[in-house]
Amino acid sequence: MDRAQFIVLLLLTLASFMTALDSTIVVLALPVMMSALHADLATLVWVILIYILAVTIFSTQLGKLGDLRGRARMFNIGMILFGLGSALCGLSTSALELIGFRTVQALGGSLMTSNTMAIASDYFRPEERGFVFGTTSMGWNLGAVAGILAGGVITTFIGWRWIFYINVPIAIFGFIMGLVYLRDRGVRVRQEFDIYGAVTLGISLGYYRWRA
Repeated sequence: MDRAQFIVLLLLTLASFMTALDSTIVVLALPVMMSALHADLATLVWVILIYILAVTIFSTQLGKLGDLRGRARMFNIGMILFGLGSALCGLSTSALELIGFRTVQALGGSLMTSNTMAIASDYFRPEERGFVFGTTSMGWNLGAVAGILAGGVITTFIGWRWIFYINVPIAIFGFIMGLVYLRDRGVRVRQEFDIYGAVTLGISLGYYRWRA
Protein backbone atom coordinates (compact mmCIF):
# COMPACT_ATOMS: atom_id res chain seq x y z
CA MET A 1 0.00 0.00 0.00
CA ASP A 2 1.53 3.30 -1.08
CA ARG A 3 1.14 6.68 0.63
CA ALA A 4 -1.77 7.82 -1.54
CA GLN A 5 -3.68 4.58 -0.91
CA PHE A 6 -3.07 4.86 2.82
CA ILE A 7 -4.49 8.40 2.90
CA VAL A 8 -7.50 7.34 0.82
CA LEU A 9 -8.16 4.46 3.24
CA LEU A 10 -7.82 6.88 6.17
CA LEU A 11 -10.35 9.25 4.58
CA LEU A 12 -12.86 6.48 3.84
CA THR A 13 -12.55 5.09 7.37
CA LEU A 14 -12.87 8.58 8.86
CA ALA A 15 -16.06 9.20 6.86
CA SER A 16 -17.59 5.92 8.05
CA PHE A 17 -16.56 6.66 11.64
CA MET A 18 -18.02 10.19 11.62
CA THR A 19 -21.31 9.16 10.03
CA ALA A 20 -21.82 6.34 12.51
CA LEU A 21 -20.64 8.44 15.47
CA ASP A 22 -23.38 10.99 14.92
CA SER A 23 -26.07 8.31 14.85
CA THR A 24 -25.53 7.74 18.58
CA ILE A 25 -23.71 10.81 19.94
CA VAL A 26 -27.01 12.58 20.68
CA VAL A 27 -28.44 9.85 22.92
CA LEU A 28 -27.03 10.92 26.29
CA ALA A 29 -27.40 14.62 25.45
CA LEU A 30 -31.18 14.44 25.03
CA PRO A 31 -32.11 15.46 28.63
CA VAL A 32 -29.88 18.55 28.45
CA MET A 33 -31.15 19.42 24.97
CA MET A 34 -34.75 19.10 26.13
CA SER A 35 -34.13 21.74 28.77
CA ALA A 36 -32.06 24.05 26.55
CA LEU A 37 -34.47 23.95 23.59
CA HIS A 38 -37.68 23.77 25.67
CA ALA A 39 -38.83 20.64 23.83
CA ASP A 40 -40.44 17.42 24.93
CA LEU A 41 -38.94 13.97 24.43
CA ALA A 42 -41.49 12.96 21.78
CA THR A 43 -40.28 15.82 19.58
CA LEU A 44 -36.60 15.70 20.35
CA VAL A 45 -36.27 11.97 19.75
CA TRP A 46 -36.63 12.84 16.06
CA VAL A 47 -33.17 14.40 16.26
CA ILE A 48 -31.96 10.79 16.38
CA LEU A 49 -34.60 9.19 14.18
CA ILE A 50 -34.46 11.66 11.28
CA TYR A 51 -30.71 11.17 11.02
CA ILE A 52 -30.95 7.38 10.93
CA LEU A 53 -33.88 7.42 8.50
CA ALA A 54 -32.22 9.93 6.18
CA VAL A 55 -28.89 8.07 6.10
CA THR A 56 -30.69 4.79 5.41
CA ILE A 57 -32.82 6.20 2.58
CA PHE A 58 -30.29 8.52 0.94
CA SER A 59 -27.51 5.93 1.00
CA THR A 60 -29.52 3.66 -1.32
CA GLN A 61 -29.57 6.34 -4.04
CA LEU A 62 -26.59 8.66 -3.76
CA GLY A 63 -24.06 6.09 -4.94
CA LYS A 64 -25.67 6.49 -8.37
CA LEU A 65 -25.08 10.23 -8.14
CA GLY A 66 -21.40 9.41 -7.73
CA ASP A 67 -21.51 7.30 -10.89
CA LEU A 68 -23.02 10.25 -12.77
CA ARG A 69 -21.06 13.18 -11.33
CA GLY A 70 -17.91 11.61 -9.98
CA ARG A 71 -17.40 9.57 -6.85
CA ALA A 72 -14.56 11.67 -5.47
CA ARG A 73 -16.51 14.88 -6.10
CA MET A 74 -19.61 13.57 -4.35
CA PHE A 75 -17.53 12.28 -1.44
CA ASN A 76 -15.91 15.71 -0.99
CA ILE A 77 -19.26 17.49 -1.24
CA GLY A 78 -20.60 15.08 1.36
CA MET A 79 -17.71 15.84 3.70
CA ILE A 80 -18.19 19.60 3.59
CA LEU A 81 -22.01 19.24 3.75
CA PHE A 82 -21.63 17.08 6.84
CA GLY A 83 -19.47 19.76 8.44
CA LEU A 84 -21.92 22.52 7.48
CA GLY A 85 -24.86 20.53 8.83
CA SER A 86 -22.95 19.93 12.07
CA ALA A 87 -22.23 23.64 12.52
CA LEU A 88 -25.88 24.51 11.90
CA CYS A 89 -26.99 21.84 14.39
CA GLY A 90 -24.79 23.45 17.03
CA LEU A 91 -26.32 26.86 16.29
CA SER A 92 -29.92 25.62 16.47
CA THR A 93 -32.30 27.60 18.66
CA SER A 94 -35.26 25.21 18.50
CA ALA A 95 -35.99 21.52 18.21
CA LEU A 96 -37.44 21.94 14.71
CA GLU A 97 -34.31 23.73 13.51
CA LEU A 98 -32.15 20.99 14.97
CA ILE A 99 -34.21 18.26 13.29
CA GLY A 100 -33.96 20.06 9.94
CA PHE A 101 -30.21 20.58 10.19
CA ARG A 102 -29.72 16.95 11.20
CA THR A 103 -31.23 16.07 7.83
CA VAL A 104 -28.56 18.20 6.13
CA GLN A 105 -25.92 16.43 8.19
CA ALA A 106 -27.35 13.04 7.23
CA LEU A 107 -27.33 13.98 3.55
CA GLY A 108 -23.62 14.73 3.81
CA GLY A 109 -22.95 11.46 5.60
CA SER A 110 -24.92 9.56 2.97
CA LEU A 111 -22.94 11.12 0.13
CA MET A 112 -19.74 9.92 1.77
CA THR A 113 -20.76 6.42 2.80
CA SER A 114 -22.64 5.60 -0.42
CA ASN A 115 -19.49 6.31 -2.44
CA THR A 116 -16.98 4.78 -0.04
CA MET A 117 -17.02 1.23 -1.41
CA ALA A 118 -16.89 2.43 -5.01
CA ILE A 119 -13.88 4.66 -4.30
CA ALA A 120 -12.18 1.77 -2.50
CA SER A 121 -12.75 -0.44 -5.55
CA ASP A 122 -11.20 2.25 -7.76
CA TYR A 123 -8.05 2.59 -5.66
CA PHE A 124 -7.36 -0.95 -4.49
CA ARG A 125 -6.78 -4.25 -6.26
CA PRO A 126 -9.26 -7.11 -5.70
CA GLU A 127 -6.89 -8.91 -3.33
CA GLU A 128 -6.60 -5.74 -1.19
CA ARG A 129 -10.28 -4.91 -0.97
CA GLY A 130 -11.13 -7.36 1.80
CA PHE A 131 -8.78 -5.53 4.16
CA VAL A 132 -10.08 -2.13 3.00
CA PHE A 133 -13.75 -3.05 3.37
CA GLY A 134 -13.05 -4.59 6.76
CA THR A 135 -11.24 -1.45 7.92
CA THR A 136 -14.02 0.91 6.85
CA SER A 137 -16.61 -1.39 8.46
CA MET A 138 -14.57 -1.35 11.66
CA GLY A 139 -14.60 2.46 11.49
CA TRP A 140 -18.40 2.39 11.29
CA ASN A 141 -18.78 0.00 14.23
CA LEU A 142 -16.31 1.90 16.40
CA GLY A 143 -18.08 5.17 15.59
CA ALA A 144 -21.48 3.82 16.61
CA VAL A 145 -20.08 2.60 19.95
CA ALA A 146 -17.89 5.64 20.62
CA GLY A 147 -20.74 8.06 19.91
CA ILE A 148 -22.59 7.23 23.12
CA LEU A 149 -19.50 7.68 25.29
CA ALA A 150 -18.33 10.82 23.46
CA GLY A 151 -21.78 12.40 23.65
CA GLY A 152 -21.95 11.92 27.40
CA VAL A 153 -18.43 13.24 28.06
CA ILE A 154 -18.71 16.26 25.76
CA THR A 155 -22.16 17.23 27.03
CA THR A 156 -21.04 16.96 30.67
CA PHE A 157 -17.77 18.85 30.44
CA ILE A 158 -18.17 21.23 27.47
CA GLY A 159 -21.82 21.49 26.46
CA TRP A 160 -24.28 19.74 24.17
CA ARG A 161 -23.65 22.04 21.20
CA TRP A 162 -20.08 20.78 21.01
CA ILE A 163 -21.19 17.27 20.10
CA PHE A 164 -21.89 18.90 16.72
CA TYR A 165 -19.18 21.57 16.60
CA ILE A 166 -16.47 18.95 17.07
CA ASN A 167 -17.24 17.60 13.59
CA VAL A 168 -16.50 20.90 11.86
CA PRO A 169 -12.66 20.97 11.97
CA ILE A 170 -12.54 17.25 11.17
CA ALA A 171 -14.79 17.76 8.15
CA ILE A 172 -12.69 20.69 6.92
CA PHE A 173 -9.55 18.59 7.26
CA GLY A 174 -11.20 15.68 5.43
CA PHE A 175 -12.44 17.98 2.65
CA ILE A 176 -8.98 19.44 2.06
CA MET A 177 -7.35 16.02 2.05
CA GLY A 178 -10.05 14.75 -0.30
CA LEU A 179 -9.40 17.58 -2.76
CA VAL A 180 -5.69 16.78 -2.73
CA TYR A 181 -5.75 12.98 -2.86
CA LEU A 182 -9.08 11.73 -4.25
CA ARG A 183 -9.50 11.32 -8.00
CA ASP A 184 -12.09 9.51 -10.10
CA ARG A 185 -10.54 6.38 -11.53
CA GLY A 186 -13.39 3.98 -12.20
CA VAL A 187 -15.72 3.66 -15.15
CA ARG A 188 -18.95 5.60 -14.70
CA VAL A 189 -22.13 3.67 -15.39
CA ARG A 190 -25.21 5.76 -16.03
CA GLN A 191 -28.21 4.44 -14.08
CA GLU A 192 -31.61 5.82 -13.24
CA PHE A 193 -32.50 6.71 -9.68
CA ASP A 194 -34.89 4.30 -8.02
CA ILE A 195 -37.25 6.99 -6.74
CA TYR A 196 -40.12 4.60 -6.13
CA GLY A 197 -37.87 2.28 -4.15
CA ALA A 198 -36.57 5.15 -2.01
CA VAL A 199 -40.08 6.44 -1.34
CA THR A 200 -41.32 2.95 -0.48
CA LEU A 201 -38.41 2.44 1.90
CA GLY A 202 -39.04 5.81 3.56
CA ILE A 203 -42.75 5.13 4.01
CA SER A 204 -42.07 1.65 5.37
CA LEU A 205 -39.53 2.87 7.91
CA GLY A 206 -41.71 5.81 8.91
CA TYR A 207 -44.72 3.55 9.36
CA TYR A 208 -42.69 1.13 11.45
CA ARG A 209 -41.56 3.99 13.70
CA TRP A 210 -45.14 5.29 14.00
CA ARG A 211 -46.45 1.84 14.91
CA ALA A 212 -43.67 1.42 17.48
